[in-house]
Amino acid sequence: MALRTLAVDFNSYFASCEMQERPELRGRPVGIVPVMAETTCCIAASREAKARGVKVGTGVAEARALCPDIVMVEQRPALYIGYHHRLLAEIEACIHVTNIKSIDEVECDLTATFAPREKALAVARQIKERVARQVGACLTSSIGIAPI
Repeated sequence: MALRTLAVDFNSYFASCEMQERPELRGRPVGIVPVMAETTCCIAASREAKARGVKVGTGVAEARALCPDIVMVEQRPALYIGYHHRLLAEIEACIHVTNIKSIDEVECDLTATFAPREKALAVARQIKERVARQVGACLTSSIGIAPI
């Protein structure tokens, strides 16, 4: 079966951008909020926070109950947009981005050159390596390869 699509989805994107910028946040549960207020909710959560039950839409009070050591960080959209452009450049250096699904998810067409499984896997590894080296190790991703 010919492979057609490579999808890159960055993990816990807003929290990962903050962790890349602020090393003191690395390895800690982080909740991203639209404003610093106890009456709002998390618009993103780090993997560490997700592991303890905090997810998108979790209220700040509930997040603190689930995860007393969570660090709340006010969103910084300009930072996330800047990282988005840097990540796109690194992916484009490996394979053409054919569809931007969201700020943290893109699709690439494999049919022209990368359809064989070995080549698709190699380009996925190359993307991960380039991102870690050129943008930052905190910006991890899940990469899916599919025939559709």
